[in-house]
Amino acid sequence: MKFGNSFLINVLLILLLLVSVPQINLEGYPQSTITSKFIVFAYFCVGLPTLFILGVFKLKTINLSFSRIDISLAVLFVFIVINRYFFQTDYGFSIRFMELFVYP
Repeated sequence: MKFGNSFLINVLLILLLLVSVPQINLEGYPQSTITSKFIVFAYFCVGLPTLFILGVFKLKTINLSFSRIDISLAVLFVFIVINRYFFQTDYGFSIRFMELFVYP
């Protein structure tokens, strides 16, 4: 099995994340042990997909294919989000809306 350089870089960055986050404690924040670890983890969670997307754009060809199930799930997702924020704005808790985040 052959892996590219970007795959190896992503694996190394994830390993760096897993090793470094328990060591971090920025004392300037309230509840610094939790808050500072979350901040560093959030930056990594934003940075790694960004690097992946930039790597995809460097490719010459991008092949995308959508099946009926992909389109159906996208329509369902859009319906649940629109239903939560535009039609039922008085309800703060929607089981369907929460299930979007619990069962990816």
